[in-house]
Amino acid sequence: VDEYPKKKKPWTIKLDMEYVSKLLGEKIPATSAKKILTSLGFAAKGNEKQLEVEVPTFRLDALTQEDLIEEIGRIYGYEKIRPIAPLIPVTSPKINEKRTFERNLKNILAANGFSEVLNYAFYGQDDAGFSGSDHFELEMPPSPQHAFLRTSLVPNFLRNVAENLKRDKELHIFELGKIFLPVGETLPAEKTILMGAMVFDKKNSPKERADKRTESGFFQAKSIVDNILLQLGIADQYFDNFKADAIEFPNSFWHESRSSEIKIEGSGKSFGFLGEINPLVLGQFGISARVVMFEFDAEKLLEISQQEREYLPIGKYPVVTRDISMIAQKNVRIDDILKVIQSVGGDIVRDVDLFDAIDFADNTSSFAFHLILGADDRTLTGNEIDGVMNSIMDKLESTLAVKMRK
Repeated sequence: VDEYPKKKKPWTIKLDMEYVSKLLGEKIPATSAKKILTSLGFAAKGNEKQLEVEVPTFRLDALTQEDLIEEIGRIYGYEKIRPIAPLIPVTSPKINEKRTFERNLKNILAANGFSEVLNYAFYGQDDAGFSGSDHFELEMPPSPQHAFLRTSLVPNFLRNVAENLKRDKELHIFELGKIFLPVGETLPAEKTILMGAMVFDKKNSPKERADKRTESGFFQAKSIVDNILLQLGIADQYFDNFKADAIEFPNSFWHESRSSEIKIEGSGKSFGFLGEINPLVLGQFGISARVVMFEFDAEKLLEISQQEREYLPIGKYPVVTRDISMIAQKNVRIDDILKVIQSVGGDIVRDVDLFDAIDFADNTSSFAFHLILGADDRTLTGNEIDGVMNSIMDKLESTLAVKMRK
């Protein structure tokens, strides 16, 4: 029985011969194309530019020009088509500034002895409690330890520290990852955060243990952070007192007196944080060593970093190094001392380095600095140097109530 309720009529396809050559990559004459199609049961007529091809009803698969071109290429022989490289303009791809910056940032951290860690973007109920903010909860979490989108890198980071300290005494790790901040009931706001953690080996000699710079690790970490920022082209940062509302988690997470916001000179805009973790929090992660961590908003880092470096000629005139030492009260910050030295010394003070810091039992501290002095247009005389040093010491005594050690 042959049931054919609606008879199919032949249909016509207009075949552009220029398109045939473009698609196959080979110049096919219209006469050759007509001969091939006719041999396959098609009826073709037309000129060198275009053919009108009538498709037989038994070729229900031939509906478009591409279907006919496939038949022409198959019979003509794909092996006869010569491979020709496409002619396209060769241009450099558009630079993705964010990706390039992040790659450069990772290279700088690796050059400073840091190893990269990669953590899940989720954590459990216990870790969510540390962050002290609302979270987006997954409807079907893979496990209870991965039920919430993280709003901080710190909890997972401390677990990394705890695991690595089982094998190593010193540790330098970093992660460049996203946090997810809830905004109403919509999708979370994503923010890229750079976080690093440092653990320094305990010092054995009495002098090293008494040195304030190495006793806690905070000042060692500060030096490393300064160097990283300098390599990013950021040199006008300063360290200010920490305020709890500057980050997303409670102040109790951090050490009360060993934490600092990092700001830009002039604008006072905060873009990072450096501090020790509270020993009570470390105990909950099974960590007995002191851990110093830094955190930066990666987008703000990109915004203030300088891609161009300015090179200056080597000075023609010699510089002089002088040392000053002082006893300061507990409330005097090193940054306060540096600001006084730079304000009084001006351009003559080329650099200031802290090389000794010791805490005493009576809540005072001893600080000692190297001062490098010089001028671009002349050699400083002894009287000029003595005058600048005396002015600096007088200003320190009158402003910060320090006692100079002479």
